[in-house]
Amino acid sequence: MTPPTPHNAPNPLTLASKRVMALTAALALSACGSLMPPPQVAMEVAPQWHAPLPHQGAVTSLTDWWQQQGDPVLVDLIGAAQQASPSVSQALTNATLPYAVKLATLGLDEALRKMPELQPGVNVIAGNVVHQAVADAHGLPFRPWEEGGGE
Repeated sequence: MTPPTPHNAPNPLTLASKRVMALTAALALSACGSLMPPPQVAMEVAPQWHAPLPHQGAVTSLTDWWQQQGDPVLVDLIGAAQQASPSVSQALTNATLPYAVKLATLGLDEALRKMPELQPGVNVIAGNVVHQAVADAHGLPFRPWEEGGGE
């Protein structure tokens, strides 16, 4: 008789014990699936949500707060940004004002030729739909402004 090797050694797990282990695993896993969520969950809603600002709304205090972070480059960048645009509305104005001035100075057609980045923001000119996606979405005829859509 040959000695047992890993390939022909008797398997200590019999078919019956494998079935018992599989059944036990299935029962254990199915227990998680049998729990139903509660029909209603009590929820308390705060009457007002408020997170205090780290600088109490004062720009000088904000600079002091950033300095506490220990990064002088960050403090310089924050200071420059606050000087250029102290508020979100001021930042938006700074970003859009040059376009408004060019539109007013050049007129729409010339502004669209000189600033093609404006073209995707124009939907209708003189009653003509000049934006392909808008025309497609509404089943309207499309007429590019370059081909007289603005006439």
